[in-house]
Amino acid sequence: QEGANVGHGKMVELFREAQEKQNQEQTELMDRLEHPALDEVESKVKKLHEREYRAPTRDVPCADERSDCLKCYAANGKTPLECADKVAAFDRCAQAVRDVHLQTAVQ
Repeated sequence: QEGANVGHGKMVELFREAQEKQNQEQTELMDRLEHPALDEVESKVKKLHEREYRAPTRDVPCADERSDCLKCYAANGKTPLECADKVAAFDRCAQAVRDVHLQTAVQ
């Protein structure tokens, strides 16, 4: 019976080794199969990101005039009327931008 236990133990060990080898082979096969699929998915994701809409960027109209107004108000907090010329320049600029947009909208 002792010999049978040794034989059984050896069979269990051989079975485990065979199972581990089979698991390793399956893992390697899955890696080989998944790699091209993963590359394809990454390629498609990259193409989608390239097609993603990006709003065109453009300069903010009258940015300098606005900045001048803000600086003037910061410097003349107690006497804001000192900034009347800066506000008028900003207003003229804004009106000119509005006029251009209205003309292009009508055409």
